[in-house]
Amino acid sequence: MRINFNEVSFTYNSKIDYVLKDVDLELSNNQIIFIMGESGSGKSTLIQHINALLIPSKGEINLQFNDDSFVISKNHKEKRLKQIRRHCGLVFQFPEHQLFEVNVLKDVMFGPLNFTRDDKLSEEWSKDALSKLGIDKSYYQRSPFDLSGGEKRKVAIAGILASRPQVLILDEPSASLDANSKEELVKLIREIKNQGKMIIVVSHDVDLAYELADKIVVLSNGKVISYKTPYDTFNDKEIVETANLETPFVYKISDALNIEDKNLRRIGDLATYLRGKANE
Repeated sequence: MRINFNEVSFTYNSKIDYVLKDVDLELSNNQIIFIMGESGSGKSTLIQHINALLIPSKGEINLQFNDDSFVISKNHKEKRLKQIRRHCGLVFQFPEHQLFEVNVLKDVMFGPLNFTRDDKLSEEWSKDALSKLGIDKSYYQRSPFDLSGGEKRKVAIAGILASRPQVLILDEPSASLDANSKEELVKLIREIKNQGKMIIVVSHDVDLAYELADKIVVLSNGKVISYKTPYDTFNDKEIVETANLETPFVYKISDALNIEDKNLRRIGDLATYLRGKANE
């Protein structure tokens, strides 16, 4: 699987500045990729191009999924938008934008039913997705609008996951989640990666990015200024300063103690390392 941005620029209005500027980027294989940068840097605009919710003002995007290939550009009228959106599932930052059915189960079933036209299979996939998000059958008949913010986010994620996309795109998924729900999200993202899928996450959560990401794309003023591993991203002081990124807790402690092990990315791993050193 491969997603290529080739000289992509985008403006919402030709009379104002470009939101994305000459973006060249290749995302491939079953990686967890975080997209980071200040508010207004173009993160959400970038991900909405992947499933053709937005069309580049200049340049093009090439998508390759097994034997299916697609081109998204101003000059190419791609007619298979439904297929693109099944391959690339996007969960918006605000879950209320995706919830509309009378109950949770029907809401989650909408996507797979639209793609498969199979009631039984859609229900099976939807219940499986809800289960993976920790939502049991007691929620099935509840209105999604009566749920808490964190529960709404889980249902929105389940609604996309139920269609079994090749690429799962999450816009600020950890917002409104408590510590337990955040840990469930971490486990889910790892499980999805292990299924051979790509996960793209827009987030300001530097600790989550440092723990989970294989690569981090950093945007500043609509341009990609870095595409590196988490350690190399936060070890680059110029990138951190330009994008106004906070420093992840684990990196901060490791740096203060002159620990250069790039594999220490979780608090638990760092604690185990320090205990081992104390016992030497």
